[in-house]
This record gives sequence, C-alpha cells and structure tokens, in this order.
Amino acid sequence: MRKKIKLLDGSLSYPIEEKGYKLNTNLWTGEILIKNPQVIEDIHVDYIKSGSDYVTTSSYQLSVRRLREEGYNISEIRRIFGQSVDLVKKAKLKTGQNKIKIVGSFGPFASYLSDGSEYTGFYELSDSKIKKFHQENSEIIHDLDIDIILYETIPCLREVKIINDLVEAYKKELSEKNNLTLDIFTITLLANNLQS
Repeated sequence: MRKKIKLLDGSLSYPIEEKGYKLNTNLWTGEILIKNPQVIEDIHVDYIKSGSDYVTTSSYQLSVRRLREEGYNISEIRRIFGQSVDLVKKAKLKTGQNKIKIVGSFGPFASYLSDGSEYTGFYELSDSKIKKFHQENSEIIHDLDIDIILYETIPCLREVKIINDLVEAYKKELSEKNNLTLDIFTITLLANNLQS
C-alpha cells in the first residue's frame, strides 16, 4: 500500500510582507487578519492552489490577553479567532478543495510577550501564569471548527508539559462527552540553552 505525502502550507508572514505590509506590531499577522482579512484569504488560496493538504489559521499571535490589551471584548475576541478559521473555509470554497484540513495555529506564551523569547524559552514567571494564558485561549480554541490543533514554536519543556496537561484534559473531556477525537500537535523549538 502506497502512502501519499501530505503537505502543510507555509509562512503567512513572508507573503504578507512581500505584499508590502509591515508586521512590527504586537499582533503581527493578527493585525492583518483584523484589518485586511482579504490578504490572508488570498494567501490561503495560493497555498491550496500550490497543493497544500493542510492550511493553518492566521491565529498564531492571537491570545485573549493580547486582544484584551488591544481593547477588544470577549465576544469580539471570539469573532477574531473564528474569522481566522472562516478565511480558510472561504479559501476552500473558492478553490473547490473541500478535503483540505484546517489546522488551528497557536503560539507559545512568548507570542504574547512579543520579545523574541519564543526562540529562547526564557520566561521569568511561574508555571501557573503560563497555564492561565493557555487556559484562557483554550476556552475559545475548543469552540473553533478546526480539524487539528497545532501549538507552534513552544520553546521550553515546561511549557510543553503545561500544554500537554491541558490537551490531555480536553481530549478526555471530548471522549467522555461524545466519543469525538481531535488531532493535536506541538512543535517544540529547541534553543541552545534548553529551559526545562
């Protein structure tokens, strides 16, 4: 039996910057999602036309905490997260590629800090604060219509463990409620000075 290689889409930031947009804000690509969503949809369409089987949402930099600081209320925050999924759905419809899987892309605590610590893992705060950050986000993530949850560039093992504990609790809740399953992946970026 032959197995087909599946392709994940690529960067959002590079094609956005190639279109002349600046991403030097706390929301990074989330700024474009909010202010010019057509740009994001067009990039999704391009990736699907290029053969991607999996398309990631433009939600890596989004967090409940960051969006609250930017002045959004919780219903607006839910809408923004949902819009990142809706844009992939629109791209699927536009291309007629209904088998494309939607991958919810979510970043580390460092994506909130916007200080480059997603590449080092140096967090000078307690595990409980990191956990609260991910719990706030997961309350919205769990309601999104996505096929896969992807936590990207998690820079330290203690954050991987925190996310894993939350994920395991959610998977257990899903299986107890209605026998549903969800694929969840964590990509860990290993820094030279790995923080545990």
